[in-house]
Amino acid sequence: MGNLLIVIFLTFLFSIFLIYLIQKTSKRKSTEEEKIPIAPALQHLDLDQFFAIGCELLEKMGLKILNSYRTEDNEIDIFAENPTPIVGGPFLAHLILYPEGAQVTSAEVQNFASNLIGERRGKGILITTGFFAPDVAMLPELPPMEMIDGKRLAELMRQHGISGPGAAG
Repeated sequence: MGNLLIVIFLTFLFSIFLIYLIQKTSKRKSTEEEKIPIAPALQHLDLDQFFAIGCELLEKMGLKILNSYRTEDNEIDIFAENPTPIVGGPFLAHLILYPEGAQVTSAEVQNFASNLIGERRGKGILITTGFFAPDVAMLPELPPMEMIDGKRLAELMRQHGISGPGAAG
């Protein structure tokens, strides 16, 4: 009986030690995206300014804006179409305004993918001022969509000659 109690006690101590090790090693480390500061043109935007930038970018990329509506306090859906024959068609753009360092989760990407299918849009464009969580890359097959994070958005703005609200003046 005494040996059994010792084995149970040692097993208990070993279990506590394993739990400690798992907690210690499973803490999420910051990703490279989190260390990149948000582009100056995208800092301190309100939703209306972000919407204007998003619409201007989509139009300069050849899309025609059809309609838009606010889905959340920091999110807007834009219905657009590419009028080009054969390769054109309907698009749904989803804009998410996040503060510096915030990430779009895989659940948010999956939600947008579901909306894209539900709205019967040919292609989606998910644009955020933040960045995408690392697990987004591991999502199973998604409908055709482009995911544009804050860094890529700043590059596209420069490429298409779009300045942020702070640059005017």
